[in-house]
Amino acid sequence: MGVGVFFERENINTLNMSNEMVFTMLAAFAQAESESISENVRWGKRHSMKQGKVPFQYKRILGYERGEDEKPMIVPEQAAAVKLVYAYYLSGYSIRQIKDRLEADDIPSASGKPVWSEGSLHYMLRNEKYVGDALLQKNYVVDCISKQVRKNQGEIAQFYIENNHPAIISRDVFQYVQEEIARRGAKRRISDKALTEKGKYSGKYALSELLTCGECGARYKRVTWARGGKKKIVWRCLSRLENGTKYFKASPTLDESRLHDAILRALNGVLEVRDDILDGLDDTLQTITGECGNGYDRIAAQQEVQKIEKLAGGLLELSKENSMADDFFEGRLAELYDRRAQLLREMDEAEQDMARSRARAAQLQRLMASMRAAPAQLDEYNDAVTRELLESVKVINTDNLVVVLKGGIEI
Repeated sequence: MGVGVFFERENINTLNMSNEMVFTMLAAFAQAESESISENVRWGKRHSMKQGKVPFQYKRILGYERGEDEKPMIVPEQAAAVKLVYAYYLSGYSIRQIKDRLEADDIPSASGKPVWSEGSLHYMLRNEKYVGDALLQKNYVVDCISKQVRKNQGEIAQFYIENNHPAIISRDVFQYVQEEIARRGAKRRISDKALTEKGKYSGKYALSELLTCGECGARYKRVTWARGGKKKIVWRCLSRLENGTKYFKASPTLDESRLHDAILRALNGVLEVRDDILDGLDDTLQTITGECGNGYDRIAAQQEVQKIEKLAGGLLELSKENSMADDFFEGRLAELYDRRAQLLREMDEAEQDMARSRARAAQLQRLMASMRAAPAQLDEYNDAVTRELLESVKVINTDNLVVVLKGGIEI
């Protein structure tokens, strides 16, 4: 375009074509220098991560502030808001409903503003920092030229630091929330007989997630009927609604008022004998707590793995000096590696069993707390109480439902 650029330090004028080669070489040197500096900075950050040093973005994380020792310190008022978000989510509220509740109660977000974003709530529910841990290098910069940031899908190493700072949320509650996030995000058929998939999670009505068809297992959907100028609210099986009576003849349509009355009677029946139910749930909780990790010595298994690894290392060194005994060394090493793999599988299975037991215990504790907090009798159907107490409601026919409490008790 006839416009020249003059670089003062290098004394280069781009309109002078005799300097084109020099200009190209200097540009390459400058890029190489930039890449070298970038690599040094990247190495320094990763070395710091290996040492367990965790960067903390206090502006994005509600519940913490920088302490006098430069480590994260819990802010009680903000921590209460974090616990409230987790409790709302486990009670069945959608992200949108949680946002509305927080804004209605004038609870400020991490930025101090009265308006919450759904993205910040998703971030909060998935953030391992609330259990006191830190996962480093979730994202990475592709290169120093484009500075494009990508989510780390295994391209570079990640570092997980446990017990880095005080926890706001217990590990059991956090794990249960992750399972609930996965459950809500799953789109799959409930049974082989159902032709309709579950679809996305809906928190608008409690029964949208709880009410299922006894014939095919599909969810029920709230539908408005308009006949003769009058509107009527009913609940209908999704499979029958979308595929007709050709496949599903026994899936009844339920009047919402009758449905609510039936669930109300079931809940009031539970509240009448809540003391007996709480005693039974307490016994179950004690059993689960007592069995959690019982009969498995993880420390002994870890010590045996370490011994195997040490012994295998010694055998490898000996095999280098005794090539004539290759068959012996290979056979012995194979036995050691098989035993090591078996121990690691057992440790993983035991950890999963303990996690399931802890999640089950946490669920029972929440159920017991909800039952104690519920009124003596319910005068009308309540979505919040239904979410707190019920695991599912199965439609058998027009006149019969099976109501299941979160503790597994069927009515």
